[in-house]
Amino acid sequence: MGPAPPPAFPLEHEVVPAVGRVDLVVVRLPFVTPFAISSAVWSAKEALLLRLETDGVIGWGECVADPDPFYAPETTALLPPLIRQARQGDLAPLAAQGILAVTDIQAGMSRPLQLSVLCSEDVPLYADPAPGAAPTFLGNGAREAFRGLCAEWPRAPLDPAFHEAPRLEVPALLLSGEADPVTPPRWADMAAATLPASRRITVPGQGHGVFARGCIPRIVAEFVKRGSADGLDVSCLDRLRPSPIFLDLQGGSP
Repeated sequence: MGPAPPPAFPLEHEVVPAVGRVDLVVVRLPFVTPFAISSAVWSAKEALLLRLETDGVIGWGECVADPDPFYAPETTALLPPLIRQARQGDLAPLAAQGILAVTDIQAGMSRPLQLSVLCSEDVPLYADPAPGAAPTFLGNGAREAFRGLCAEWPRAPLDPAFHEAPRLEVPALLLSGEADPVTPPRWADMAAATLPASRRITVPGQGHGVFARGCIPRIVAEFVKRGSADGLDVSCLDRLRPSPIFLDLQGGSP
């Protein structure tokens, strides 16, 4: 009997050795004025840059949300075969995935609404680099682009109490994905400080947007029917798992 055939996608042989060096760079952007609510204060925004080097080629990537892993488990699971094919010279699947993601985001976003919110709430807090500071990888392009747009975009001044979180006694269900980098579970913890009738549910192994995952719709329906978060049976979440890693473009291991 001959030796067993190699696995269809040997991650330890095909992905790791292809990367000669990995650097994670945390970029900290200070706010002109701290952003505060009743339970927390933020004085800066942090972003995570990824620098990969292999065979004399250097690539950069940016996490535009939080410096935490994963956004959606499906896209995370699909990355290994996409990276493998890109390494073999076929960049089309990886590029297609990027185009699909950008297209989905653009299709679901209203630019007028985005500018109305950012120009009133965010852009006034953007801080300039300190004098003599070394140039950053991303530079000032995004900051100056939004400042230019907001200089022409109509907006109303914020109410002085805008950043204050009122205490609300209404029932609330706070849903979080355990690995969500955009609205992580700690945000629900902060929200719960002023929502005494709330219940926090963190869905294991999931990323952003858990409303339609597994049995969550049934839990939400039960919450609405009861009008209370007390006594909800969430044991079904113990059976919810993230998508298995794809071994190739056909899917994961049977």
